[in-house]
Amino acid sequence: MQWWLDTLGHNFSAEENFNGYFGGDPTGTDEAENLKRYGIKSEPSYAWSKFETRFDVTNEPHEPNRFGWIVEIDPYDPASQPVKRTALGRLKHEAATTLVNRDGRLVVYMGDDERFEYIYKYVSEETFDPAKGKANSNLLDQGTLFVGRFAANGTMEWLPLQFGQGPLSPANGFSSQADVLIEARRAADFLGATKMDRPEDIKTNPKTGFVYAVLTKNDKRKPDQVDGVNARPENLWGQIVELTPPMRDGSLDHAATRFGWDVFI
Repeated sequence: MQWWLDTLGHNFSAEENFNGYFGGDPTGTDEAENLKRYGIKSEPSYAWSKFETRFDVTNEPHEPNRFGWIVEIDPYDPASQPVKRTALGRLKHEAATTLVNRDGRLVVYMGDDERFEYIYKYVSEETFDPAKGKANSNLLDQGTLFVGRFAANGTMEWLPLQFGQGPLSPANGFSSQADVLIEARRAADFLGATKMDRPEDIKTNPKTGFVYAVLTKNDKRKPDQVDGVNARPENLWGQIVELTPPMRDGSLDHAATRFGWDVFI
């Protein structure tokens, strides 16, 4: 679990390695492929499934879908209820960094902290209004989730995870946008996103506006799996990648779908 103070003055809690709390045999259930993609194993890290039916996917194959979200908490209101912001996608969240874009829309950068997983961002539909106060949290419910695909020439594309677009269709097991968000990893697989070396924290530079993605390591990457942004096989040390939004009328556009990138460190 990780914490951040977001642009709205609230805390984000990330439900990261939730898979280790579930056990059982999902074979034959309608969630078998989904559970496998998120690392649900018959012998989990913790033995909760042996004592609590809720954590046994043999009997409750949908229960893991409740976890892997960004949870918003208001630290200034003890009576407030935590809210899972499902529009931000379900993954092993290790980061959720927010900013208000040049056009007023809210942008959230996120990393899925596992080997060969992806970098995401979310862009709200509506714009931030200081006069609305806490009501601005609703910006986290209506928007578009994107996943990053890096090209060797130093450019990258943000691909929208939208039900009904391209391969995100019933033919591939997605019956709604809810399915896409619950199985964000599998949706990103179908879009051909770039498999990264364990995306950890993602931060924006308050002076330049550039974005920095911290990749921890990936000692499982083979020589035939390297690419421009993940250039080392058996990577034990990780790297920091600088993402550069395009300039629009004198300011950076974080909502754009095409960025530049460079290996910073």
